[in-house]
Amino acid sequence: MGVIEVRNLHKSYGRTKALNGISFELREGEVFALLGPNGAGKTTTIFIILGLLQADEGDVFVDGEKVSPGKYEYRKKIGAVLEENGIYERLKVRESLQFWGEIYGLSNQEIRRRIEELSEELGIDFLEKRGSELSRGMRQKGSLARALLPHPPILILDEPTDGLDVPARETFKKIVRKERENGKSILYSTHIMAEVEEIADRIAIIHKGNIVTSGTLQELQEKYGEKKLEKIFIRAIGYEL
Repeated sequence: MGVIEVRNLHKSYGRTKALNGISFELREGEVFALLGPNGAGKTTTIFIILGLLQADEGDVFVDGEKVSPGKYEYRKKIGAVLEENGIYERLKVRESLQFWGEIYGLSNQEIRRRIEELSEELGIDFLEKRGSELSRGMRQKGSLARALLPHPPILILDEPTDGLDVPARETFKKIVRKERENGKSILYSTHIMAEVEEIADRIAIIHKGNIVTSGTLQELQEKYGEKKLEKIFIRAIGYEL
């Protein structure tokens, strides 16, 4: 059993079908990439896993526990980087992280220690800046620090490098590799194929609410007779980004 199991998820917004019965699993200690263009259903899937949306049909299990409305204890096992990043406009970054540390149930001593550790690791030199003063890259670093603060065994990263410059993207990739080496299980949602080629252990390609293929990069290369993921993507869904 995977640390996260998604089984036959369906979700519609009015007449628009966002998810059409998708299934996959995140295994312990791997980076699993959910690859697809904007609007493919990646964020909807993640919101359902986190209990922020309710599926029309299907089930999600986290460490064997079924996700259901009103049951959020399992989320203590998950650190998430989402568009809504938890770094508040009016608070200093340090204050936002302090707030989240208290939400996670950490002691003040542990919060202070983790903030200093993560600031050094992530290159955060803006702890005294307010959220309203941050660049996009700073916000993403702050969001990742918030996600890593309580040492969660599972990370969910939804388009974490979207809009970032090349150095910031490289920093994120290094961190993802390091966290996997430390034993974390990582669900990585993105539309950037080069990142997936570099860091993913397994890949699922999602398009229009359907997972059209999945496997390791080598398995997909053998299946489609292509070396580059971009060409595999085009072959799999017949749609060029």
